[in-house]
Amino acid sequence: SSGSMKVWSPGPLMEKDRTTGTWQMLLPKPESTCNVFGTNDLASLAGWGGGRVDSEGDYVWNLWRPYKCCQRKGQWFLFDIDWIAYP
Repeated sequence: SSGSMKVWSPGPLMEKDRTTGTWQMLLPKPESTCNVFGTNDLASLAGWGGGRVDSEGDYVWNLWRPYKCCQRKGQWFLFDIDWIAYP
């Protein structure tokens, strides 16, 4: 954490565990869904290796990871100050 923000980074990325992170293909075929890495998809044409590279053999994936922030509790709004610009 840094400054006044309290953010905890996610733990290790674990195979077959959706709660640690999911992958979304961006290129060559943009997908609107995410997949869990580590599932056995050798018999599937839509698996990790089935048609998921372009003609050059390239690909781009986005890794979505869970982050946690602390919850605000016990805070009270005391007052605000309206500053008036002096002409």
